[in-house]
Amino acid sequence: MNEIVELALPIPIVVGLTQLVKDLGVPRKWVPVLSLAIGVAAALALSGLSVASVVQGIVYGLSASGLYSSSKAVVQEISKEKSAESAPGPTTTDQPPQP
Repeated sequence: MNEIVELALPIPIVVGLTQLVKDLGVPRKWVPVLSLAIGVAAALALSGLSVASVVQGIVYGLSASGLYSSSKAVVQEISKEKSAESAPGPTTTDQPPQP
């Protein structure tokens, strides 16, 4: 259980740091690279310098990018559904169709 927490805990931290840096004005096209770099830096800080730490950091960065993208897609889908529900439906008229 402890290993799972150690492996999963840095992912939301990487998401948060990536969002923070993105809010500072980094162009959107660089966000995935930034997420990867932050993930590698976090893994190196937690586990020390090794190939396994670099690979673990890559997993952190890619997981954080995927988590952010997935969350964003879900939020967009929910808001699209809510706007469709609140939009007025088609109106019907009591007039018979024209021949």
